Amino acid sequence: MLRGGDVILNAEKTLQKIKNHLLKGQLLKKAIRHIPRANNIRNRLLLAVSLLILISATSLSVLNYLHFASSYTEQSAENMQELVEQVAVNIENALNEIGQLCLSPYYNSDIMRWLESDAVSAQNALEKRREIERYLQQSLITPRKDVMRVYILADSVYSSAKTGRSGITVNYKEESWYYDTLSTDDCVFRPVVFEETSPSSRVVFSVARQIYSLKDSSRTLGVILIDANYNGIKEICDRISVNPNGALMVVDQNGNAVYMRSKLSDEFSVSEILNAAKDGTYCIHTFENTDYIVNANAIPTVGWTVIAVNAKAEITKEAQETLLFNMVFAVIMAMIGMVISAFFINRYLQPLYATIKLMESVESGDLSVRAGQAYTEEIAYLNGTFNRMLSRIQKMLIQENQLTREVYTAKYLQKEAQYEALQRQIQPHFLFNTLSTISILAKCNRTTEVIESIDQLATLLRGMVNAGKEISLASELKIAESYLQLQQLRHDTLRYDIQTQGVDLGYYLPALTIQPIVENAITHGCCIHPQGTFIQIDMWYEENQLILSIHDNGAGMDPQILLHLQERLNDVDKQIETGGESGIGLVNIQSRIQHRFGQDYGIHVYSEIGKGTTVTLCLPRSNINVSCTHS
Repeated sequence: MLRGGDVILNAEKTLQKIKNHLLKGQLLKKAIRHIPRANNIRNRLLLAVSLLILISATSLSVLNYLHFASSYTEQSAENMQELVEQVAVNIENALNEIGQLCLSPYYNSDIMRWLESDAVSAQNALEKRREIERYLQQSLITPRKDVMRVYILADSVYSSAKTGRSGITVNYKEESWYYDTLSTDDCVFRPVVFEETSPSSRVVFSVARQIYSLKDSSRTLGVILIDANYNGIKEICDRISVNPNGALMVVDQNGNAVYMRSKLSDEFSVSEILNAAKDGTYCIHTFENTDYIVNANAIPTVGWTVIAVNAKAEITKEAQETLLFNMVFAVIMAMIGMVISAFFINRYLQPLYATIKLMESVESGDLSVRAGQAYTEEIAYLNGTFNRMLSRIQKMLIQENQLTREVYTAKYLQKEAQYEALQRQIQPHFLFNTLSTISILAKCNRTTEVIESIDQLATLLRGMVNAGKEISLASELKIAESYLQLQQLRHDTLRYDIQTQGVDLGYYLPALTIQPIVENAITHGCCIHPQGTFIQIDMWYEENQLILSIHDNGAGMDPQILLHLQERLNDVDKQIETGGESGIGLVNIQSRIQHRFGQDYGIHVYSEIGKGTTVTLCLPRSNINVSCTHS
């Protein structure tokens, strides 16, 4: 069978386990309660699903854009290259067509006869010129809009022109194109010439070819030279559309632009574009941090180059618009996915949030709630565990309340027993000392003093009736003063002084609190000091405390004894439980004060050898809220 102390110890251990279990449960519930704010599963799932949809759609859009932009750029560049090549072919055909005009004299026998014959007279020479130039006007100048001038350089210069400007110089025979024409059977193209007569005829190119005798093919009758403007070439090139921030041009071998239609910045130069161009293919040229696709194709017949320049961004503009559309579509799909996900997530997590609300109810103190189990396996298992935990906690709380009542009752009875034992110790001890004093006076035949002592003892006995209760500070001081007067009968050198100014003498405190301290001061002070013993009792308020000070001028205490006394005062419960040497001394008073007012109050001892000892009582400034029985 367990003893009472073992039962209390086991009960305290059980209570501690229950508190630890409940504390863990509260921490868990607090953590779950903060989930909606700091760690919301629903929001995280919604965010994860939305991000997954958005990232997937965006990644797919970007990858499609990159692939489409690359493929579309390459395909567009190849198509543009084919277009440039076709333009070059068309220009070359147009030039060859003009070159074919150089053969037209062979189809007119009259003109060939005039060229083969020599003028025999001035009249004949004038007629020859008139016939040849009329032929040139009717056959080449009038029918063709692009032919500006035609020359036949034979025994004389025969010409016909739409303008009065001459396309040859006096010393034409010394020019390189003339020598080149005489040295080949093919057409020879003169370099482009820029004339400022009118915008339509600014660019002029020339085609020259030898004219052989039909009778003797080794004989050269002269050279036919045709000057043409670029209207025909312009018509060919104008059919090609030019993108914004693009250009189409035809450049001759000297870097001069035969044709130019540009929407590029003015900072672009023809030479820079020509240097970037690669014949027969396309390349990427970067200018001012912008990529351009340059397509080029040469026309070997005249040494010209057809060049197309297009900004890469313009070519991929459609791809960028597709990317923007895909991005908007991705955002819309993410929003739709978020709405759909929110519906299903809320539906699936609703049982979990219902359980969390039940946990909040449990935290507020309602242990009667129970969670439903008609859900998925996981939620049903969680709710079942939660319900079983609540049942156990309810049983543990019932046991805790029962054990708490038992422990409280046991400790209360123990404290009451100790308190009553302390009070019972004071009464016989005090009476014994007082009667001993009266006995000494009687033996000395000090009858008057015996009578006075008996009166003082009567006063003390009336005060001691309240032992075990609380009395006023005035009553306690009266008891202490009666005791001092009794002691003065024994000790002629004993003097005392009590100062109570400014202190509420109606203050209640445990009976016989000051008198035992005064008794100790007299016991250890009288007959020691050569000038007599002096007891000083003072009291004052210090912040929220009432301080009572009892000072004597005795021999003081040895530091080791003082330290030992302070240790006993700091652990009065142990002194009483072990039945130590406390008796009715300071430990007794310390125990009663702390039982009455709490551990923050009690006795403090200050002593110095040769200067005396001071004992202070620290009490609460007001004790009107303390329930007690007053005399």
